[in-house]
This record gives sequence, structure tokens and C-alpha cells, in this order.
Amino acid sequence: MLTVVIYFFCRLYDVPYILQPHGKVPIEVNQRGKYFKRLFDYIIGNRIIKNAAEILVLNNDEAKSYRIISKNVVIINNGINKADYELPIKQNFKKKLNIPIEFEIILYVGRINEKKGLDLLIEAFSELCKNKDKIILVLVGPDDGYSEHLKNLSKSRNISDKVVFTGFLNKDDKLSAYVDADVFVTPIYYGFPLTFLEAMIYGIPIITTNAGDRLPWINGTVGIITEYNIHSLEKAIISVLS
Repeated sequence: MLTVVIYFFCRLYDVPYILQPHGKVPIEVNQRGKYFKRLFDYIIGNRIIKNAAEILVLNNDEAKSYRIISKNVVIINNGINKADYELPIKQNFKKKLNIPIEFEIILYVGRINEKKGLDLLIEAFSELCKNKDKIILVLVGPDDGYSEHLKNLSKSRNISDKVVFTGFLNKDDKLSAYVDADVFVTPIYYGFPLTFLEAMIYGIPIITTNAGDRLPWINGTVGIITEYNIHSLEKAIISVLS
């Protein structure tokens, strides 16, 4: 409700304000909160958007959703400072996790959340394991309550020994994971993930799908956007590893 309070005083004293929402309109909520969210938008939410001097968004998909309500929309992509990213010693991550040096790493970095499409990634990886040896899937990030489901899925596909859940990693260990990875996969994303930029700093090709937002620079040069199904994702991973 802090946004509402600030909006009220900005309007009261005629102070221009800038809105940076990081998400589309309408914001996705669970069934329980859906009606409250609709009422909130009707009473005040849409007014906050409409009266903003500028609305800063992360990509074209977000821009389209806000331009329905306001014309004052500006796209400003996320960025990172390359100077903050040193080059870790290669193979350190593999040694720390006892991954054989010759194994290729398929890496995901982010929250372990059901909205990320990680079940599809495990299914595609399972198919990949039928025809390719010496590969491993590493999922880096804090658990949002979805890890147990993914672990059970891996076990049911008989690949639990090839799927590693690291949990949260400090910066040094995370950067070591990028350096040792061969392909970076995020099946579904929204906004502008910093992890994509981090992967590119270390020259790791990106694979994602058309199920979430899209960034136009993932165009077959730095990465691949594929269909949201097991076969297409498996094929894209094979293409990069080859």
C-alpha cells in the first residue's frame, strides 16, 4: 500500500512520479486474490499507471501491456557492470561438486519455482540422457517450494543421479558454475533476467522458449528461442552442445 500513499501525496502536491513496476498488467495472482486485485485496479491501480509521468519497463511485452493504459512508457533494459565479474578458474565448480571433468553441464540459475518451466527442462533432459552420455543438469538457486516435486520427477525418470540441486550459491560459486557450464537454459522467464547477461559474460549460449516474455536479441546468435515442448527443447540443447 506504500505505492498508494505516495501516489496520493504526489497528486495532492502536483509532484510528477515515475513508476517502475517490473511486471505486466494485469499482475498474475492466485485465485484467492484475483477479485481483490480486480477491485484494486478498478479503484486506484489503473489511475496510478495512467497518471505516471513515465513508466519504466524491461521489455516489449511489458511495454505493450502498459500502453493500453498509458502512452508514457519507456523501455530500459537491465544491465550489469562487467568489471564486477572476474573470471574464475575453470573446473573449480566441477571439482567442488565431484562432477567429472569430461561431463557437459546444462545449467539453470534462478529460483526453483513452478512458473519457470523446470519440469519441462527435466523431461527434455531425461530424453537427452537416452542418447547422450557424460551430461549433467545443474539447478542453482533457492527453493520456492518446488524442489521436492522436481526431485521426484527426476527419480521417476531414473536420472536423479544426473540432476544436481545446489540450492543458493554465493557469488564466487555461482560464477564458477557459469564458467564450467556448456549451455544455459531457462524455459520460461518474464522481464529481463540478469542471469542471461551473466551467462553471456562467460560466453554461455542461452536457450529459452516462447512460453514467457521475449527479448529480441536472443535471435540465434547468442541463444535460441524454441517451442515450449519436450522435443523442441531437447533438440535445441543438442544443437548447442554439438
